Amino acid sequence: MLSRYILFILLIPCTAISAKFISPYIVQLDDEFSPYAIIVEKSTHQLYLYKNNQGLPELVKKYQVATGKITGLKLKEGDKKTPEGIYNILQFRDAENLIKSYGKTGEIYGPGALTLNYPNAIDKMLNRQGSGIWIHSTDDDSRIEKGLDSRGCVVLRQKEFNDLHQYTKLKNTPVIIVQDKYYLPKENWHNKRQELIQFVDNWAMAWQEKDFETYIEHYSKSFSNARKGNYYQYRNYKRRIFRKKDKPIINFSNKTILFHNNYAVVRIKQDYQSKFINDIGEKTLILSLDSNYNWKIIKENWKAI
Repeated sequence: MLSRYILFILLIPCTAISAKFISPYIVQLDDEFSPYAIIVEKSTHQLYLYKNNQGLPELVKKYQVATGKITGLKLKEGDKKTPEGIYNILQFRDAENLIKSYGKTGEIYGPGALTLNYPNAIDKMLNRQGSGIWIHSTDDDSRIEKGLDSRGCVVLRQKEFNDLHQYTKLKNTPVIIVQDKYYLPKENWHNKRQELIQFVDNWAMAWQEKDFETYIEHYSKSFSNARKGNYYQYRNYKRRIFRKKDKPIINFSNKTILFHNNYAVVRIKQDYQSKFINDIGEKTLILSLDSNYNWKIIKENWKAI
């Protein structure tokens, strides 16, 4: 079960938020995987576009949006609520494609839509259901002023959607949706950032050095992997691999780390060279805090690049 982690929200007037305070959702960006990132704040109906500035997030633009007609966290199909979590943009569908698929109804999306991967791995673990969550435009810009005016999607004015679209990169522009943004003092933010970076670095070093006990300690007992099974099956598999005589050379680079209340997503480029395997791919780790507030890996995925 996904661990619960409660962060104390700082109640700071907007005028007091300055360079001394940082929103914690974007921990680290990298131009290969995430040159830009998006945060959607449901309570204020604002979309924030950030860019990578030497690994750190820099605000580029802010747009007004409309979200689901019903407030709250999306749990099921048709509840007209906007989900909350870390998502990827999967596909761009232009007006022609939408009209071809939906007929005249497709006109309501204006010049296009960016589809999101809802439900993501965390949503599925928590049995959150539904589909068809997009960031899209509209044929009626007045909808945006209503704030709560979609079936769960994030909706922008036509001009602003077209502007946002030029910054997005399919599968490499994360979208973090929250109810309320909050900010941490810069020192606290850096401490939390270093905690996550150190966890990933220690995991990578244990793997490189074939230190099995340290390596497996990074995994939650609730871990599961589509190819390697549950935690115990994965542990036995890795124990056999670590016993082999070879010592692989594993290089990691292009690290992106994102955070959302009770979990974090890490994307990293992995170059693995050994007597048996030579490949380069993208490793994705989903981390959660356990009952002792220690980060643990609950999901892991790799794909060739």
